Amino acid sequence: GETILIDGEEFIIGKAPEMADYVVQNNATISRKHVKITRKYDEFFIEDLGSTNFTYLNSNRVAPGDKKKLQDRDIIYLSDEEFVFMIGN
Repeated sequence: GETILIDGEEFIIGKAPEMADYVVQNNATISRKHVKITRKYDEFFIEDLGSTNFTYLNSNRVAPGDKKKLQDRDIIYLSDEEFVFMIGN
């Protein structure tokens, strides 16, 4: 039920406070720097940063270094953590 605002051109999600813009707490399966979301103009992209337990976009694994375009209401899994990507809300 938490809303995370992605501000800036790059946004890192992980468990290390010194490395991430958003910290996933109390989950040992999340990597220190798990995933990066980038914004280019009005488009957003997701990229796995070599995480140990993977990133999935709508049930499809995102390979490390492979940027995938995000659409409104996409489902993102970082290991066993679920996020819903929403544009403008």
